Amino acid sequence: MSIECVSPGTRTTVQDLPGRQGLWGVGVPPSGAWDDLSFALANLAVGNDIGAAGLECVLRGPVLRFPAPATVCVTGAARLSTVDGEPLAPGRPALVAAGQTVDVGPIRGPGLRAYLTMAGGLAVPEVLGSRSTFLLGGFGGLAGRPLRAGDVLAVGSATGRPTLDVSDALPALSDRWTIRVVPGPHGAPEYLTEAGTAALFATEWRLDHRSDRTGVRLTGPVPGFAREDGGDAGLHPSNIHDSAYPVGGIMISGGTPVIVGPDGPSLGGFVVPAVVIRADRWRLAQCRPGDRVRLVPVTPEQADEANADRAGLLGRPVQRSALSWPERDIRAGSGRPAPLLDLPALGDRPALTARRSGDHHLLVEIGPAELDLAVRLRVHLLAGAVGTTTGPARRRLAPGNDPDRSLPGVVESVEGVRSLLLAVDEHRLSLPALAQRVGEAWDALPELSTVELSAREVALPIAFDDPAAHEAMSRYQTSVRWDAPWCPDNVEFIRRINGLDERSDVFDIVAAATYLVVGLGDVYLGAPVAVPLDPAHRLVTTKYDPPRTWTPANAVGIGGAYLCVYGMAGPGGYQLVGRTVPGWRIGTDPPWLLRPFDLLRFHPVSPTELLTLRADLAAGRRDLVTRPVTLTLADLLPPAGPHAHGFTARRRAAFAAERDRWALAGQVPA
Repeated sequence: MSIECVSPGTRTTVQDLPGRQGLWGVGVPPSGAWDDLSFALANLAVGNDIGAAGLECVLRGPVLRFPAPATVCVTGAARLSTVDGEPLAPGRPALVAAGQTVDVGPIRGPGLRAYLTMAGGLAVPEVLGSRSTFLLGGFGGLAGRPLRAGDVLAVGSATGRPTLDVSDALPALSDRWTIRVVPGPHGAPEYLTEAGTAALFATEWRLDHRSDRTGVRLTGPVPGFAREDGGDAGLHPSNIHDSAYPVGGIMISGGTPVIVGPDGPSLGGFVVPAVVIRADRWRLAQCRPGDRVRLVPVTPEQADEANADRAGLLGRPVQRSALSWPERDIRAGSGRPAPLLDLPALGDRPALTARRSGDHHLLVEIGPAELDLAVRLRVHLLAGAVGTTTGPARRRLAPGNDPDRSLPGVVESVEGVRSLLLAVDEHRLSLPALAQRVGEAWDALPELSTVELSAREVALPIAFDDPAAHEAMSRYQTSVRWDAPWCPDNVEFIRRINGLDERSDVFDIVAAATYLVVGLGDVYLGAPVAVPLDPAHRLVTTKYDPPRTWTPANAVGIGGAYLCVYGMAGPGGYQLVGRTVPGWRIGTDPPWLLRPFDLLRFHPVSPTELLTLRADLAAGRRDLVTRPVTLTLADLLPPAGPHAHGFTARRRAAFAAERDRWALAGQVPA
């Protein structure tokens, strides 16, 4: 059977559940239905598995013609849906006759998103293991785009299960939301003050109009930070060395809390003082701009209880007596939970701490909050021991150590600069049990002097001062923040904050440096985050506050001590210096072209030459120039000579002077 699209609505996309899994470590978000509760109930209503593909609609739903009979259901914020002009009740499965038209209708609130499912589910092809649409990446669903008039959607075979009226199970929608969070992993006193943490939970936030599936921005008071700046991670105290985010993680981007959505980034450089529990993430999908939001801390035990209630609701026939709306009374949590693992430094082995990052993620942090490539190597080895790793294929290790044995129940693994984020299937592995296994794996890691990494040196062209990079700077100054210290020219800002004499010195340093890839997916889709091996090449900047709303695909930027190549067009906060070629191509296996511990070298080309190279790579007429290399610990820690010491001292002085200027202007704590 197929469905014909008469009118597509505002932004209607194909989604499924749970979306893409196992690719968070290379910057591929899960996507999937954001209001997973309404979507799952709609699938139950028509006899599908709860994850079968259906439609997610925003503001205005589509009009669809059914050439053959079908069973359909609408849920979420759909209240004005019709079949040939007759009302279609939310949550109640309805038989649509051949030739009839379903109009999902306008979504006028409360709530923002509606869902439409049909028996059999939509039969679009899977991409990277899911039918869900990732609009920014341009894949999944209908070739990575929203529904268009004239589209024909194939429908799969119905399961034969009975339909079910779920109208009594649909959650109440509102313009005032209580959203439960687990405090941490970052918080007081290291990153926020006690008063700043308390204010985060005491404030009634408003939803910013710039919120979408990548992230929900909250407007309100600036959180109280406990630090003057982020050091080598960036000038603003919200900046940290790149660490992974869970979906639902509340990162503080400058002074703005942003809750990571299902299409959000997996890796970034901002503190995360709390994480929304899984049972409440659906609420974020239904918040409209201007709605009021209150973040309520709960204990891990309360989070588990709420998640169990929700799972039970979806796992049995829906009966009024079994519903949990409204939820049980909420008791405030006692603050950030204690670490699940806290190992002191021992010899040359740094300290390790493992904390909950929400209700089904564990964040492992190693050593002090500073850049240390020996720590980065330990993170990589630990990832191979307990999770999955996308790094070098060959390692020569001490006898008896095999870092590639992953734990059953670990479903995602994301390597940061000094951290490792692990997601679990809580039905197979609890967070306390995972923390115990992390400690065992940590004790069994080999001496770093015995490790060899098979990697590659990759040559990338770069167009400095690329017109697309300057367009992003101009758009930002015009539409986001005209008075930012990095406006109108990011390169001039980099020169000033690093104490360089000439603007061209920035380009000379980038072209001379050898960069080590220390993470993937910092700005989606295999995008590398890299740091120069030579300290004399480590330019340090701060990130945009607030971030840009648009960055050209494959722009090259610097944030903190790190360089990043943007995987696709989208938001961003690194200071831009130029543009290079794509590092991601759907259709190749794997689609990401770079790996952790690859070495990057940039060679300048003109903007015109870059366009030709980009077209040739996209068409498969040429590939990146690479050569194999073998890295040891000594390669990662080259000695710093007098020039490096002088460069670092001058940079730190210029950095401090810039911070003082910001403090006088009230942009960071004085």
